[in-house]
Amino acid sequence: MVASFGVQDPEAQGKSGGYEVDKKWRDWWAAVLYVIHVITVGALAVWFGVGAVNDSDDRDASLYNIKRWAPQLAVVILFAAMFSFLWISLVKYFPVAMIKFALWAGVVANLVLGILVLASRTQNSVIVGIIFIVFAVIQALYAYWVRFRVPFAAALITKVIMVTGQYPSCYIVSYGAVIISVLWIGLWSFGASGAIATMSHAAAIVFGLLVSLYWTMEVIRNVVHVTVAGTVGTFYFQQQNMPRNPTVHALRRATSTSLGSICLGSLIVAILEAIRVMVRGLQGQCNEFVVCCLSCLLGVIESLMQYFNKWAYIQVALYGKTFVKASKDTWNMFKEQGLDVLINDDLTSTVLFIGCIIGGVLSAILGGFWTYFHVTTSDHRMTVSVVVLSFFIGYFITHLTMAVVNSGVACYYVCFAEDPATLRRNDPEFYEVMWSRQGQLRGV
Repeated sequence: MVASFGVQDPEAQGKSGGYEVDKKWRDWWAAVLYVIHVITVGALAVWFGVGAVNDSDDRDASLYNIKRWAPQLAVVILFAAMFSFLWISLVKYFPVAMIKFALWAGVVANLVLGILVLASRTQNSVIVGIIFIVFAVIQALYAYWVRFRVPFAAALITKVIMVTGQYPSCYIVSYGAVIISVLWIGLWSFGASGAIATMSHAAAIVFGLLVSLYWTMEVIRNVVHVTVAGTVGTFYFQQQNMPRNPTVHALRRATSTSLGSICLGSLIVAILEAIRVMVRGLQGQCNEFVVCCLSCLLGVIESLMQYFNKWAYIQVALYGKTFVKASKDTWNMFKEQGLDVLINDDLTSTVLFIGCIIGGVLSAILGGFWTYFHVTTSDHRMTVSVVVLSFFIGYFITHLTMAVVNSGVACYYVCFAEDPATLRRNDPEFYEVMWSRQGQLRGV
């Protein structure tokens, strides 16, 4: 298995022990489609945005004019970036405390939401409120049940942070992704505000814009994911003979030969997320209970896709496989391992995911309050739009910052599942930690 490992750059091949590198472009058509999409959406964003700003005075009064959105969105972007760096620092220095906080934060959030829904006394509020409370109880039982796994999850996070700390380029790539995301969100918001304000068939336009936004953000995030996985995978297999600049080589592959595989997997998640948001937009127009159930179902499917894709991208990063082949091989590995060697990732992912949610919620609160108290009473309906957009800005920016640790953890699991002997040879102390935990999960 190690002989097929493909993270070594050709420039260092003579020093690496002869690892073969697959130089073929994988899923190239998806990469071409993505590039065409970015150029097209970027051009349309400039066209619609400039057109809306330069339109008549009546159009200036539109709720969707970017002039009304720019100040609060700029502050939200800055706040989200600062919060994401703060959260990752807390995880770095207080891993055990942050994992425990993340586990129990979900309990409190579901309980509070359930009580608020019950107190609203709207249609189907009793059913929806009870559902949230049941979720809180289930989350509490889960947090109590996995409390013994917290030390191992903390040890794994600490290990990954130690590895990535030796290659700060991983964080530079992540921060660069944040900057690119901020610029794209700004351009997208500029164009979206103009398109919605000046064109009919708003629902179709909104759906297309959402797919575009989610696809772009997913691709950016997964480029970081594949880059970090390539770096950590190189360390795992070649710790004693590391090539120069492994992160640069991994980034080069992620943005060239493996870009198509990243774009293909990201598009599937983007479409699911856009559909889920549109379904949520039907609340108040259709049966709330049906809409809530459908939204939850789509959310579960999307979460499963993201979870599965995360592991598939490790195969893309390490071996340069196509997305379909990586997905099949990942599924086969899951069946062979019985998921036991990977299940603890739920704890490490939880602390990172909760950070993304908190970042999104705080950003939404900031953007919402700013908008509510700086517009006229007749324009208060604009607040909802700003709140939603602010949430996604905060969520995506925080998500990108968390990608380094999350990707490193996932890579360690996959590498250990495929070749524990290499870890035993290169890092016997941490091998004992992983092997002992695997034995506990299997009841050995």
